[in-house]
Amino acid sequence: MRFSPKLMTAAAALVLLVPLAACPKRPAVETETPATETETVEAPAAETPPDPEAIDILPDPGGDLDLEIDDVGAHGGAAHVHGLASLAAILEGNELIVALESPLDNFGLGEATEASALNAKKLFDSAIQIDGGTSCTRAGIDAEVQRSGDHGSVVLTGTYTCTAPDQVSGVTFKGFAAFPGFEQISANYIAPDSSNAADLTPDDATLIFD
Repeated sequence: MRFSPKLMTAAAALVLLVPLAACPKRPAVETETPATETETVEAPAAETPPDPEAIDILPDPGGDLDLEIDDVGAHGGAAHVHGLASLAAILEGNELIVALESPLDNFGLGEATEASALNAKKLFDSAIQIDGGTSCTRAGIDAEVQRSGDHGSVVLTGTYTCTAPDQVSGVTFKGFAAFPGFEQISANYIAPDSSNAADLTPDDATLIFD
């Protein structure tokens, strides 16, 4: 059965903090006073809600990664994080699908680059290595450019037919050496009876098929 890969997105997400509305105050209980006296009750001062602009809504990503985060929420998209990318490897029977989703900037490409201007085979081969895949024949590579405001990402998908899929031990991301813009890859392997996940870095760049 053939199905499309589901890419895992490892990006730094902006957290929008919305202040809670103040709970309504219990109405003051009127007390009876003699008809000859008048009592003045001052209304409680209205609570001033916190200013959302004064709250730091960008969480610290932690670690030593020097990432450039562009907030494109105004355009209806998610955080666009240069340096990060997502890799998915899906094995179903004799078919292996490997998909890489990355900001165009990681490849040193302009945000406005169109899919028709990409050399998809060169980009894919420079970034992806199938370990133990000597029995695998690649059927083709697809490239799709996705837009979010002024930002662009590319999805590169390679489809393989493997006569001995059990011999495939993993996928190595070679893009760290070929394209300095890559810093970390959120990688996932999915098969009918096994799965694995890893954050790939230049020091540990292989997603093992477990």
